[in-house]
Amino acid sequence: MNAPHPIRALHGHLAVAAEPLPGASEAIGRLEASLAILDAITESALQAAHHLDRATLAGAGQRWNYLRLEDAAAKLTAAAQITETARDRLSEKLAGAR
Repeated sequence: MNAPHPIRALHGHLAVAAEPLPGASEAIGRLEASLAILDAITESALQAAHHLDRATLAGAGQRWNYLRLEDAAAKLTAAAQITETARDRLSEKLAGAR
């Protein structure tokens, strides 16, 4: 049941195929859509983290839960690094526009 999807097993998580950069109007649309998705995901992740914290404080958890938490933490770290790079890129752009 916890086996990875065959495509993920073959290519790994967060694998992104090389694709050409979108045009300006498409990039704006992708930025807005991605920000909306990140807002929803981060709210859900914070709520889930709160419940995980409370459950582990109460003594819940087994070895397989620990392994899943490690995997989730690694994915969140990777997403945070990509998000911070995008934030820095936008910050540099805005600083140049002043």
